[in-house]
Amino acid sequence: MRIKDNPEAWAQYHRERNAVEYPKRRGKILAFLGGKCHKCGSEDNLLVVIKSGAPEDLRFDFTQWARAWDKLEAQLIHHQLECRSCKVYAAPLKDIKHGAYWAAYKRKCKCDDCEEYKMNLALERRENRRSKQ
Repeated sequence: MRIKDNPEAWAQYHRERNAVEYPKRRGKILAFLGGKCHKCGSEDNLLVVIKSGAPEDLRFDFTQWARAWDKLEAQLIHHQLECRSCKVYAAPLKDIKHGAYWAAYKRKCKCDDCEEYKMNLALERRENRRSKQ
């Protein structure tokens, strides 16, 4: 009996194969793209993102990892690496209210208003903790 005739065995074969091959190909893709975030240089939590100005129909995800390397390489030249923190906070900070919790903590804004807000909030929390003891 061939392995293809048994759906369970065929699925198990692919699970085992993908567990070995996927990390190899992902490593090769990340190395091809430079191996670090193009904005901050971080090597952790990397995402493949499309370069600005590239056509939107070239969107890439790692489900395409099993394609032939030539085809994959031709698509990857339109992409770059970004870490998750650069990707999340890439939107402009001009549309938010500075000196508030969202800008200071969620968007990690470093303007004077937001830094002052963080300092005041930390002092207030510290005083509250001391008063409870």
